[in-house]
Amino acid sequence: MSILMFLFIYVFTTARDTKDTLIVSSAGAEAIPFLKLYGVMPCATLFIVGYSKLSDAVGKHTLFCTTVLSFFAFYVLFAFVLFPLRDTLHFLPAPGVTSSPAQLLLRYWSYSLYFIVSELYASAGVPLLFWQCANDVTSLSKAKRFYPLFAVTGNLAPIVSGKIMGWVVSRQKSQDDVGFGQTLRTLALIKVGICVGILGIYRLVYRTGGNTDDESADNQTVAFKKPKKKKVPLSQSIAELSKSKELRSMAIMVLCYNVCIELTEVLWKGLLRKTYTSKSSYMGFMAGFSQTVGVIAFVMQLGVTQIIEKLGWKRTALIPPIAMGLLALP
Repeated sequence: MSILMFLFIYVFTTARDTKDTLIVSSAGAEAIPFLKLYGVMPCATLFIVGYSKLSDAVGKHTLFCTTVLSFFAFYVLFAFVLFPLRDTLHFLPAPGVTSSPAQLLLRYWSYSLYFIVSELYASAGVPLLFWQCANDVTSLSKAKRFYPLFAVTGNLAPIVSGKIMGWVVSRQKSQDDVGFGQTLRTLALIKVGICVGILGIYRLVYRTGGNTDDESADNQTVAFKKPKKKKVPLSQSIAELSKSKELRSMAIMVLCYNVCIELTEVLWKGLLRKTYTSKSSYMGFMAGFSQTVGVIAFVMQLGVTQIIEKLGWKRTALIPPIAMGLLALP
């Protein structure tokens, strides 16, 4: 399971760095909030509805494989078809015509589509697909021991991803879009190998997890066959969750977190665009940055228990927003 989480986060890191490179270099960082509001949010809603409908029609195993293969098939399609044909597919402007960020997003629609799909993968990869599998095969008594291990192993993925991406970018024969296309194809082939690994480990986990006891064996049967019990509709699930004070509080925390990230992200990436003007140089920087983030996250993961014990959960949770506010003062 630790390796499975590592693979999911590895792909998330490479997709995140790639989507930012495509959008920031073509439409500017100021286009990201617009794309998330009018592109990602509607598509995320459609994805949730479609995933819910599909879960009623097929079993867990088929649902998992279908979802994973859909994402990886798009990444291969983009690297080998959409990006090489970008000049034909995109709506290039007339000479001397300026465009707004929204118009640029429509003009470079394949880049926008890549951004949206990668945002959906960020929400579906670890939060949905991985933890659904982990909850199925990990008993409640073992969760306290194994779940922190999953997180520690997963935090190694950005380090490895950044290292490999930096190496791939450095092997480009040119710094133009032709060289960048070569990088995309290489990364897509790596994603194909990771996809095979994810599906293989998924099958292996359910097979070995089903041999622990009779209850796990029953869960294994449920995982590969369509459940017979009646499933709760999505609308009813949302209504029940909204009644929980704790879940509403968590939703507000997530909303505030995303607002802070958006306000910081636009300014920071706008400055990066001025420094790293080509797609290859921007991606090279993001690769190194991902390594740094991975190292810090790994160290913090090892020491977060001690920090919470000394400061308490509330004070620990206040450290990031206070730090962001202080850094913004200068």
